[in-house]
Amino acid sequence: PKMLGLVERAWAKDPAWDIAENKEAKIQSDWDYFSSKIGFFEFERLTHVNGGLNYRIAPAGAVVKDDKLHVNVAFPGFEIRYTTDGSEPTAESKLYTQPVAIAGGLQVKVKVFNAKGRSSSVTVLK
Repeated sequence: PKMLGLVERAWAKDPAWDIAENKEAKIQSDWDYFSSKIGFFEFERLTHVNGGLNYRIAPAGAVVKDDKLHVNVAFPGFEIRYTTDGSEPTAESKLYTQPVAIAGGLQVKVKVFNAKGRSSSVTVLK
């Protein structure tokens, strides 16, 4: 998967980022398109080809801000699961879909899962 970025840049036409007007928006738009292709197509294919290839699932980025858990992932197409009791998240743990209220002092653990239940390393917030 790390080679996909290099390959995409090598074969794609030159981006229109050199125009100063809306440069950041154009970069963000291209990233959104690229990450969607990787998350919804390439990782899905790797999950199922030849019984599934063992690729790395990036851990979630997580923070508790204003007593709410905020989580994101590098690529779309994965499920984010979390626990607040100190246990390691499983494929049956609570599904994260939007910021969640978290009582102070709880230990939050977050994992990212693919369609077959393989997961990332755990992200721990204290």
